[in-house]
Amino acid sequence: AYDGYVVFSQYEPSARDWHLMVWHGGSVRALPVAAREMPFDANAGPAANGRPALVYSHCAQDPPPPTTNDLQSSEYIREHIRVTTQPTEEPDNPKHLLQIFEMIGAPQMILFSSDYPHWDFDSPKMALPALPAEWKERIFWRNAAELYGLDPVTSGK
Repeated sequence: AYDGYVVFSQYEPSARDWHLMVWHGGSVRALPVAAREMPFDANAGPAANGRPALVYSHCAQDPPPPTTNDLQSSEYIREHIRVTTQPTEEPDNPKHLLQIFEMIGAPQMILFSSDYPHWDFDSPKMALPALPAEWKERIFWRNAAELYGLDPVTSGK
């Protein structure tokens, strides 16, 4: 993920092929790339001019067997994708970051990442000051405990 863009492959059962998709601003759309029989490896990152760039390549292995799924793409993303707080460029108005986090379902999707030992790492004491306390609990430790199957009773101590 980069600058609010998430790029991924999506299997289309009726056509029996994979499409390159992008999720941004709460909506999902197909990218103008030819569909193929195998999934794409895809990611987003900064271009030379600082704007988001979407990059992809072809997978070197066979895709997992297709499954039938009644979830919308946005629901699938919320269930299967986790993102970290690094890198986060916080806006001048902290309310804007909170609005973005609310739109993507941040309390369940985001994991804290300090980016330590880099010089600009985020101290847990200073990171994300505008978030409600219950969100901080999830983002700073509970989401990671659930993801890794750790006991939440002993993980947060």
